[in-house]
Parts: sequence; C-alpha cells; structure tokens
Amino acid sequence: MYAKVTDEDIESFEETYRGSEEEKRDVFEWVMCSDPKRDSHRFADLVREHLQREGSEPPARFVKWEKQVRKRRAPADPLAPRKRGKENRAGGQDDASLVALIRWVDEGGGFLDSLAAKYGVDHAAGGPEPSEEAFAATAKRMKGRGKPKK
Repeated sequence: MYAKVTDEDIESFEETYRGSEEEKRDVFEWVMCSDPKRDSHRFADLVREHLQREGSEPPARFVKWEKQVRKRRAPADPLAPRKRGKENRAGGQDDASLVALIRWVDEGGGFLDSLAAKYGVDHAAGGPEPSEEAFAATAKRMKGRGKPKK
C-alpha cells in the first residue's frame, strides 16, 4: 500500500526540511528532525525574530531558556547533515552478525544441557511419572490449600 521508507528517504527529507521556510512555520506548532544540542540556537533565533516582528515581549520562560542556550557554544554549521557511525544502516546488523547471533542462540541449548549434566539436574529426560495414587494424593493436598480459612 505504501512504499517502504528507507534511511536515504529520511536523510533527503531532513536535508531539504532543516532551515527551510516550512520549518520556520512549523517550529511554532511542532519540531521535527531536531536535536536540542544542534538546533536550540537556531530555534532561539527564530523565536526572537518572530517576537520582534510581532512587537511582542518575550515570555519569562523563553528568556530563561534562551539564557541557558546562549551559555552553550553554538555549533559551527547546525544545518550540516548528522554524522553517522560506521554501523550498517539496517539497525547495525549485517549478515555476519546475524549468523553469529543464530549460532549463539543455537549453542545456548548445549550450554544449558552441559550445566545440567555437570550439576546432576536433567530436566530434558524428565523423571518417572507419578503413579495414579500419588497423583491423586497430590491433587487432594493442593485442593485443600486453595481455600483460605476464616
């Protein structure tokens, strides 16, 4: 129904959206593609510009926030694309790591079996089934515990 959204699609949208007139309009309703460390100076400038254009006094909360923002150093180029690590774009998993994960999961059962053999507990083999009488006696004991006495 919808086309699959890839990382490249998101990055190309982000490149065109950040710093555009559309972002300037949207910043007063919601903020998309933002990173407070990189964008707070730009947003403070946008809000300050808007307040001056409207001839409004800035709210006290904005003034306090703006002071905190101005204490931090502004990024050299806040509109530059974000730098990504060397990890694979598909969530950091490539074929080799997927194979390693499958092997690790498959070997996990062997590890648990070896621990059980070492410590004498063998749940895989189970144990002898209780006789009908032993089963009925256990059921009767369990039934008697179920009702709290007043």
